[in-house]
Amino acid sequence: MSLGAVAQISGLSLSEFIDHLTQLDIDVVVADKQTAKELETLNSWLSS
Repeated sequence: MSLGAVAQISGLSLSEFIDHLTQLDIDVVVADKQTAKELETLNSWLSS
């Protein structure tokens, strides 16, 4: 299930559900090789 679908089932907004997961020390995103590349791209966009 998607994060949005689970948030909806829980009755919380997406941001509230993400906050809840953070409080439970559950990672919303599991970093992998693609994550590093995406962060690099994001950083270059933000610096321009």
